[in-house]
Amino acid sequence: MKEVTNTTSVTLEVINPTTGEIFDVKGRNSETIRYYSISKVTSRVNVVQLLNSMEKICKSPKDIRLLNCLLDKINTDGFIVISNMAGFAKELEVSRSKLNELFKRGEETGFFKKEGTGVYRVNPFVFIGKRTRSNADRERLQIEWGRNC
Repeated sequence: MKEVTNTTSVTLEVINPTTGEIFDVKGRNSETIRYYSISKVTSRVNVVQLLNSMEKICKSPKDIRLLNCLLDKINTDGFIVISNMAGFAKELEVSRSKLNELFKRGEETGFFKKEGTGVYRVNPFVFIGKRTRSNADRERLQIEWGRNC
């Protein structure tokens, strides 16, 4: 992973009010590049952002349980795919409107992004599913999220 820091300075003209002499003050531009090995990244969760998202998404203990079930469904590509929303809601013993409401709050907080009917992408900067095991895949998911969201 690459981290780039840019420092930019400017040129100013300073005038001495008593003598009228002009001084040029010049700045500079520098760039610092640091490389970090992605193999050192082991976390699947940004805890602070996850808790902040859960605070906005979950309005009851039932919502927390429902969100946990949804996060268990994340595939290796960072998607939750639900082919039959009504059937899945029945399986979880919640109403379909409750499930849709949870996804809607998740979209509003930036935790989910709707990709199609029953297909939601999970923000990989907040949570990466347990089926995504390699750091290369984690980095790929974050790059795709940045491109598409």
